[in-house]
Amino acid sequence: MMYEPNVFPIEIAKMLAGNPVDQAIGVLAVTIHGGLGLRNPDKMSGTPDPYAVVSLNGRDALGKTKTVKENPNPRWGDTLYVIITSLNDSLTLQLYDWNEYRKDKELGTATFPLEQLGEITEHENLQLEVMANGKQRGVVQADVRFFPTIEPLKLEDGTEEPAPESNTGIARFTVEQAKDLDGTKSLIGALNPYAVLLLNGKEIHTTQKLKRTNNPIWDNGSKEFLVTDRKAARLGLVIKDDRDLAADPILGTYQIKIDDMMLLMDKGQEWYHLAGAKTGRAKMMLQWKPVSIRGITGGSGGYITPIGVMRIHFQNGRDLRNLETVGKSDAYARVLLSGIEKGKTVTFQNNLNPDWDEVVYVPVHSTRERLLLEVMDQENLGKDRSLGLTEIAAADYIHTAENGEYEVHDSKKSMSEPLRIHGKGTPKGKLNFTVAFYPTLNLVDPEDEVEEEAADGGADEQSSVDGKKPSLDRGSRKSLDTNRDGLETGAISRKTDGREAGKIDTSLARQLSKGEKEQEKTTGETKTPPKLRLSPEELVKHESGLLIFKLIEGTLAHSDVRVEVVMDDMVFPAVSSAKVKSKHTQFGEIGDAFVRELDFSKITLRLREKQDKKGEEDKSDSTTAKLTGSTMETLLRCL
Repeated sequence: MMYEPNVFPIEIAKMLAGNPVDQAIGVLAVTIHGGLGLRNPDKMSGTPDPYAVVSLNGRDALGKTKTVKENPNPRWGDTLYVIITSLNDSLTLQLYDWNEYRKDKELGTATFPLEQLGEITEHENLQLEVMANGKQRGVVQADVRFFPTIEPLKLEDGTEEPAPESNTGIARFTVEQAKDLDGTKSLIGALNPYAVLLLNGKEIHTTQKLKRTNNPIWDNGSKEFLVTDRKAARLGLVIKDDRDLAADPILGTYQIKIDDMMLLMDKGQEWYHLAGAKTGRAKMMLQWKPVSIRGITGGSGGYITPIGVMRIHFQNGRDLRNLETVGKSDAYARVLLSGIEKGKTVTFQNNLNPDWDEVVYVPVHSTRERLLLEVMDQENLGKDRSLGLTEIAAADYIHTAENGEYEVHDSKKSMSEPLRIHGKGTPKGKLNFTVAFYPTLNLVDPEDEVEEEAADGGADEQSSVDGKKPSLDRGSRKSLDTNRDGLETGAISRKTDGREAGKIDTSLARQLSKGEKEQEKTTGETKTPPKLRLSPEELVKHESGLLIFKLIEGTLAHSDVRVEVVMDDMVFPAVSSAKVKSKHTQFGEIGDAFVRELDFSKITLRLREKQDKKGEEDKSDSTTAKLTGSTMETLLRCL
């Protein structure tokens, strides 16, 4: 029974956001190398023209390989990326024999239970049996790798540290509703609206079509998809009026970079005024889950170029907590970013008042990041113990000028902060330090230059529209547009309003680009500072800066090692790869290192074994090989 004013509130945003069980837990990379001895169940059909289709539990197709003509031992070498929501499913590889005139015939099915990824996330050189009617019909050779989403770090006090910034991840784009759509475009004043979601000009989702309303609310307005280059990715929204016979007119558009929308979401903005319309606004939301995908040699592996470096000067500690029953704590200080150790001081043995007087530089990527400064007690046996920590926010030191450039913050005001175990409880001891921020120069990215040249030459239709190469179509990578259920919009042909889904509608892309300029005039978006172009001679005149390392591939003398990059006399590596499991490997990893004095700097590449003994992984390292050279000479050779 309802009472005056007969209103029942419904949390639509929460309903549309989905339950945790419905949301992505990671990305599955399925590399299908080839098949062996594939046989057609029909002996009269001859040699098959095989291709493989990927699905979960044999349901809807998620992607497919190319077709190899007349070969029972095909070599595909295709990698398909699938967003998954549970490890309780099974990966299904269905083999088909292509035919030009009749329906393609199924050769058999190979399966791989995803629960095996719970303990070991990478399974290489799998030999999966192809079964049909209880009989073996060949073998599929494949690699299956699972890359989980990077979740925020939960501290013991219940608070959460933000997840690391990543250029690769899963985006969940939602259009919940629209209001005040322009009813003059309908003869009866009432519209039949539906929304089309786009990524880099490609249609990725269409909502249901509602009847006779100018204030639609869509219950299927969410789309989850993989983004491999966030900085270049643009989200688009087009709202149309459904006409049964005539072409559907556009009621309004909106296009925005993912990075810009994330900033607006942080400020609490939900409603966006539509471009190309007299009236109308839409309520949109964006959720971002970072994923670090390794092994894509043409990709970024989630790497984001830093906007500058934070200079942490650890001066000293005073009256520190003593955890020893005999003697005093062996204290050192370290800095963590998103739970990852980025640098540390030397250890002062048996000292509760250490004078470190050391400087650590930490590259930062956005104002949303937070750094933990923690004092530790070094242990010879067992893990080091925390003596307390304090937290600093990057936003307190990173500010922008009117032209959009980041400003230098080098007042270096001395700070004395109390130390709490896990950031809570009664403080004991103090950490004295200073913090400064130095922005990087806004230089032209070589990859961006290549994209601009492609746009100028008209090589890429999408590039000619918005000046960016689509983030999901680089090199030979396939099927990177996926929804929450893993359906790849570019892999399986589907029709939408007479066009193939996943294809770029150039006229629509031009209208989105035009509308984006209108948005800039009306919303006053953040200014972008001009990019600088430096010659190699001008570049090396700068004494300090960041070096970006891209590990592509390697042939090593040892396996089960990590490749590390160490700068100058530092003990802690600036870049460390994932463990290399074979002597010849594809890395596809990117990292950076800070150079203090270019003229005197040295780079050391080393291979280190990791021996897991009682959690003391770092203390039992052994270097199997290393190579040291001049940073200046290396830089000049690369330029």
